[in-house]
Amino acid sequence: MDQVQYNLKDPQTAKYHWTKFAVTSDDSSNYCATVDAKSPYLPYNGRQTYIMDVTLANGQIVNATMGLIAGGKDAAIVAKECAKYGLNPND
Repeated sequence: MDQVQYNLKDPQTAKYHWTKFAVTSDDSSNYCATVDAKSPYLPYNGRQTYIMDVTLANGQIVNATMGLIAGGKDAAIVAKECAKYGLNPND
């Protein structure tokens, strides 16, 4: 949420839709999910899909960096990136 909020116009009203987190033995992973929120870009208002690069230590998230976030017709672009990692932002 800390990283996603910087990409939203009104983060306190956002409704997050959490998805499964792929636990790996590596120290990094990817995470994809959606959020219903206002975007600084009007066409992206509503359901937005995002992908993040996540750093893990001892099975805990210690850092997350936003990759992409988009709504509207561009949400499919982000979902396609998620699919490259075997992730579905709607799971």
